[in-house]
This record gives sequence, C-alpha cells and structure tokens, in this order.
Amino acid sequence: MSDPLLSIEKLRIYFRLPRGTLKAVEGVSLDISRGQIIGLVGESGGGKSMVGLSVLRLIPEGGRIVSGKIVFEGKNLLSLSDYEMRHIRGSDISMILQDPLTSLNPAFRIKSQMLDVLRLHKGYDKKEAELVAIELLHNIGIPDPEKNIYKYPHQLSGGMRQRVVIAIAFSCNPKLIIADEPTTALDVTIQAQILRLLKNLSEEYQTSVLFITHDLGIVANLCDRVAVIYAGEIVEAAHTRELFLNPKHPYTRALFRSIPRHDRKQEQFQSIEGMMGIPIDWPDRCKFYPRCTEKLDTCEHTESVDFLAYSPDHLVRCLKYQ
Repeated sequence: MSDPLLSIEKLRIYFRLPRGTLKAVEGVSLDISRGQIIGLVGESGGGKSMVGLSVLRLIPEGGRIVSGKIVFEGKNLLSLSDYEMRHIRGSDISMILQDPLTSLNPAFRIKSQMLDVLRLHKGYDKKEAELVAIELLHNIGIPDPEKNIYKYPHQLSGGMRQRVVIAIAFSCNPKLIIADEPTTALDVTIQAQILRLLKNLSEEYQTSVLFITHDLGIVANLCDRVAVIYAGEIVEAAHTRELFLNPKHPYTRALFRSIPRHDRKQEQFQSIEGMMGIPIDWPDRCKFYPRCTEKLDTCEHTESVDFLAYSPDHLVRCLKYQ
C-alpha cells in the first residue's frame, strides 16, 4: 500500500482560557489517500472544523497545536516556516468554507480574486490568468462566465458564489481540498448540484477531499470513507458502506437513530439526550459516557480508551470491544 497523501497523527489542539485549558482536539489520527474523499462527521463543537484548520495551520488566535504531526507528502507541516506554508496554501492544499462570503472579498470583483490566485501560484500573466479563470467558471457551470467574472460576490446567488469558491479552490490543481460544510447555507436542490460538482472535480483532477459535515446523508452519497468525531476524539472510522451497515460505537448508532426517515413515519423521533458540553468540562474517561445508553460498569473508571481494529479496516474507540 502506498503512503497516504495526508497523515494526521495524535493531534492535540488546546486553548488557554481564564477558566482553564480548553482541549478542542485530543489525539486525533486520520489518513487520507490520494484521490480519496474522507468524511469527518460530528455535531457542532466536536472539533471537526479545528482539525481542518490545523492542516493549513490556521488555528484561531489563542489556540496552539501542543503535540502531534500533520504529514503531507512526507513533510511535517508543523515544522515548516510561515513562508513555506504560504506556498502550500492555495497551491497544494485549498479550503472551501461554509459561507462563500467568508472566502470572497466583497470589495473586489470575481475576476480580481481569481486572477490573484492564478498569478501567485501558477505564474500566469494577466491575459493567461483571465482566460484560465473564464474556462474554470464555464467548467463549473457558471452561465455567461465572460460577463459574470466582472461581478462582485453580492451580485451572484449563494449557489453561484459557492461555485466560484470551488473554482478558486481547484484553480491550481491542488492535491488536497478541505471542504468545511460547504453546502450548509444552500437549499437542497443547489446543495445536490454542488456536491455532484465537487465529486466530479475530485475524480477528474484526482484530488483528495477532507469533507467536514454533520450530515450523514451527504456522507453516504459522497465519501469513500468516514471518521466520526466526538468531543475532540475520533470514535469510529470505516469505509462508508461498512459504517452505514454495521455501526459499532454507541455515538455512531445514536446518530443514525436520530436521522428522520421517510420509511419510519410511525416511529418516535430519537434524539441523543444531554449535551456535549464545553471542552473545559469534558471528562478524562470516554467523552460520550454521560450520554451513552450502552455504558458498562467499567466505563466510569477507565481514563483512556484506545482505538481497536474491530475488523481490518474498521476502527472503534469503545470498551465494549476491548
């Protein structure tokens, strides 16, 4: 087996606050192979976005990576200088955010923002960059790209803005795309179009994708493999089909039970009781213990639970399988 394109090893991200240390990410390990789409699934506040930001070393102010490695093409990104990271961002690794207006500068036309990326990372002159930008917009389904490239972001619909962001992300043919809930703000029809576009582009360019989401429906149709994160820890990881057919961790199973389904209209909606809480208050034992309906007597007194290979390619962090 070839080495993974990206390997995150025992990543820990802490924030120091007046109340104490906020442990946003606690020992996350994750591999992404070339051309693979990996889904990182979990509820809000679980640390999934922080994992994505850490790959680009864009941790918010006050946070720091206290331990671990992020190895990209054999290089530990945490050991690179800021200058070296600037050349990787946008060129080898790109990011698509949830709100396209967060990525696009409202004060500049689409043309200006696309050309800046192409000229910086590809070395095109202005005319070459403009031709490439128009072709990119055409390929992602922007109508009349020669005209729309001169518009400001607010003059485009939400779906078109997100297509522009995707075009910018793929413009330098990156090896890895980090997509942080890129369809949450879109309606269902546009969401399906954006997901289909992302999948097609990933296959065409052989680009790996780390797709961060809370929507298991999206994961089922898009991702090759899924990692479930809870309270800063990955609790289960498997191929998508395996995870959906045979979920093992109590949190994963609870997530599936909480999904409304058209074929279960008469069943009572099953929510996950309790709250995740804030990272400062997370226990040292299994983080899901306070909400778990399948807990064992030993769970309360076991400080750490290691990943277990339930099957050769299905990992789970739960005492039930130790």
